[in-house]
Amino acid sequence: MRSAEKRALVLVAAIGMAVLFLTGLAGAMGRGFLEGRKDFAALYMGSRLAGTGHLYDARLEHAAQSRQFGFYMPAVTLTRLPFYAILLKPLTRLDYIPAWRVFFILNILCTLWFFRTQLWGDTLAFLLGASFLPLYAALANGQDTWLVAALFSLAMLLERRGLEFSAGAVLSLCAIKPHLFVFVPLVVILQKRWRFFAGAAVGDTLLMAAGFLAEGTGGSPGICKLSATRGSIRASR
Repeated sequence: MRSAEKRALVLVAAIGMAVLFLTGLAGAMGRGFLEGRKDFAALYMGSRLAGTGHLYDARLEHAAQSRQFGFYMPAVTLTRLPFYAILLKPLTRLDYIPAWRVFFILNILCTLWFFRTQLWGDTLAFLLGASFLPLYAALANGQDTWLVAALFSLAMLLERRGLEFSAGAVLSLCAIKPHLFVFVPLVVILQKRWRFFAGAAVGDTLLMAAGFLAEGTGGSPGICKLSATRGSIRASR
């Protein structure tokens, strides 16, 4: 089999699996998928509160969910660092369902970018990735895992091209999910990748500054209230 034919066959197989898994999950979720009644609600409802002084107010988020869905999800509230709410704020200019569709399409594009830059060329890895059910569950449930994966992929691409400062700055955005990258700074320091480290440090400093703006001038900085979210959720039940 020719190389071009093999690549085409692999791509068709991957697309087939993607359509099968994603439509199957969406069908099983029904209106919950169509109306975005999943994790995206925390990102959207929480980001609407950015700049109000109530970024992590679970009661307000639950009230917004009740207006949108007719009920609220006690555990679905914003728990991300404040800068992320600032980045998502423009999305809240749309009504909820259009915003959910934009977010879903964005994450699909991010998934395609990751597969193209990280897995394409390795047939086994590409097909195993395409058959990985949690991939589609993350998309259907309104999670942003693939957004972070795409940012990581971009950072690695820049690093391979010798643009280490830019790579570090891009990687700082992966603080969207900081628990996934907690040991990365240690690795960078041990390897003495100082330009990479400087880019990440500058990026994180700017993101931290944006986070303090997320609560506006009339409230406490949102980052200081993050630890209170769980208590607020319990109180709202």
